[in-house]
Amino acid sequence: MTLVGRAPTREERLWMDRMVQVGCIVCRLYKKVYTPAEVHHLEGKVKPNAHLLTLPLCPCHHRLPGKAWVSRADGKKVFEAEFMPELDLLEITQALVEEMVLRGYLV
Repeated sequence: MTLVGRAPTREERLWMDRMVQVGCIVCRLYKKVYTPAEVHHLEGKVKPNAHLLTLPLCPCHHRLPGKAWVSRADGKKVFEAEFMPELDLLEITQALVEEMVLRGYLV
């Protein structure tokens, strides 16, 4: 499977590098645990700033449909009904990254 998209800018790479260090935002908010995350693009990978519109999600919440959890792979409506709108999760993630950078936890 070939993923189509454009290469991230320096700013976008920095955001994604920092953001994934936070861990899965769903696990963090709803389970109160740290889970390693991968990048979930909210609006594809081609538009301007597309790589800034990303969330840190673990594989289970990102791309692995399952019976024991709700995944983004189950569809956006199902995911947002279980948790919250993706844009709200993005705002929370942005605030968390900003706080962690200010405290020196992220470079």
